Amino acid sequence: MTDWRATVYMLMHAPFLVVGLLLVGASGAFSSHLLLKLEWAGEKSHREGIYLLGSMWLTIPRTYRRHAQQDGWPIWPLHMTWLCLLVGVGFVVFGLFQLG
Repeated sequence: MTDWRATVYMLMHAPFLVVGLLLVGASGAFSSHLLLKLEWAGEKSHREGIYLLGSMWLTIPRTYRRHAQQDGWPIWPLHMTWLCLLVGVGFVVFGLFQLG
């Protein structure tokens, strides 16, 4: 019962923080969807030289966009990944300032 009360307390006192964390998690889910779709297509270029900035920010979106144009994949998962990440981080920052 105490876990439930802690959840309700956070929802009441820091709703932006909770929503922001949920949006960052949704961004991770959309990103996993992109990677899984690339794996199913047999794409291996995102594995070469895996490092944080190049792979996550440049290689994966560029490769997915290329496949979306060639194979007719929907582009909205790529846009939702970035949208959820940016809005989520903004909400987390705002929620932390509001909490403190």
